[in-house]
Amino acid sequence: MLNHNYITELLKSKDIVLNQIIENEKEVELHISQVQKPHKCPICGSVTSKIHDYRIQRVKDIPIIGKKTYLVLRKRRYVCKKCGKKFFEHVNFLGKHQRMTSRLAAYIISQLSNLSSMKEVARQTNVSAWAVMRLFDKVSPTQKIEEFSFEAICIDEFKGNAGGAKYQCIVVDPVKKQIVEILKDRRQDVLIEYFKKLRDRERVKYFICDMWIQQRYILKMQRK
Repeated sequence: MLNHNYITELLKSKDIVLNQIIENEKEVELHISQVQKPHKCPICGSVTSKIHDYRIQRVKDIPIIGKKTYLVLRKRRYVCKKCGKKFFEHVNFLGKHQRMTSRLAAYIISQLSNLSSMKEVARQTNVSAWAVMRLFDKVSPTQKIEEFSFEAICIDEFKGNAGGAKYQCIVVDPVKKQIVEILKDRRQDVLIEYFKKLRDRERVKYFICDMWIQQRYILKMQRK
């Protein structure tokens, strides 16, 4: 049986509550919910904590110990007391209308650099070959790094175990909502080598990262 504390490492969030684990020889289901907190209405901007109902959403995640892995999220739907708008709570690790977690998408892209066959990547990650192809199209492997310059840059690490490193780093354009690059490691020297090659990096207005010290160093470098 899996350790219940694994979910905290899995999603890197203390806001996640693990309710149940269902496991068999081929699959693992992690039944989760989020800590309840006030949400802002997308229509009028009023803050509400009133829950209208719940929805169960089952999404794919990175395989655990070689098994197909699913997150079964009990997601709240709030109702605005002012305008009556009903809306679902925000989920950091899941994009709108997505059937897989963001970290699984990043993991699939990282695996494409190690495996030549999209079919094999699809088999290992429990998705269709068509889904792998769609993700590959979001990355521009022919883009010259020297010409990379966005108004905003977002970086984060994820546990992928690719290329011998335990953690990789993903670089995202948050405006276009596109994955730009998957770096082989999250180490400071790897990040410095990558970002030093960016032309006109002083033009970047927004640099989004968490408070991990290696990423904060890159933020300081961007400001120089």
